[in-house]
Amino acid sequence: MVRPAARSLRAMDVESPAPWVRRLDAFVVAAAEDRRWLWLLLLGNLGGSVFGFDWYKSQLAVTPWLLWPVTADSPLATLLFTLVVGLWLAGRRSPALEALAALGLLKYGFWTIFVLGLYWLTGGRFLPIDGLLFATHGWMVVQGLLVLRAAPPGPGALALAAAWYFLNDAVDYFTAWRPWLPDPAHFGLVRVVSAASTGAFWWLGVLGAGCRATRAGSRF
Repeated sequence: MVRPAARSLRAMDVESPAPWVRRLDAFVVAAAEDRRWLWLLLLGNLGGSVFGFDWYKSQLAVTPWLLWPVTADSPLATLLFTLVVGLWLAGRRSPALEALAALGLLKYGFWTIFVLGLYWLTGGRFLPIDGLLFATHGWMVVQGLLVLRAAPPGPGALALAAAWYFLNDAVDYFTAWRPWLPDPAHFGLVRVVSAASTGAFWWLGVLGAGCRATRAGSRF
């Protein structure tokens, strides 16, 4: 079972965080210490991964298998998180896997929210399935924050993960194997935001690792 790498926000020397920040932090601390929550996370993400890979099956069918790891981005991120939670339940850790899962959940959760939100704001049609995707990818972002909060990966693991996702961006936006967008006219903006998000979430992870180094030691 994973133990949070630092004390709750109430016990830290921080200036009165907003109530929603305190609630989110309390949830993360509780989830990381409760095997019932961890099992729910494992089973939920496993099911979500199966659904996600099925969603991508038509795209994977016409994509060279060597590019599959950079095609089904979101289900791969949730599958990595499933493996991370499985290790936590076994009382073990893999910082490299945690970094890949955390950055993947944050990056592709945010990516989908941004792409769908942009589409709707520019007059795109709302479909129930898109609403479901928006909500589930928002939950991916929360789970990415959970990893960074409960078991912050070190700088080396984060650098490895960032390099992988920058490579993913290069394949997605500078080759013929481009991601599907509801409005192809948004491709240029999405390309910039995607690359920027990789750097931003890497830096968020680095800040988390730095904060961990200045706080009480991990109980993991």
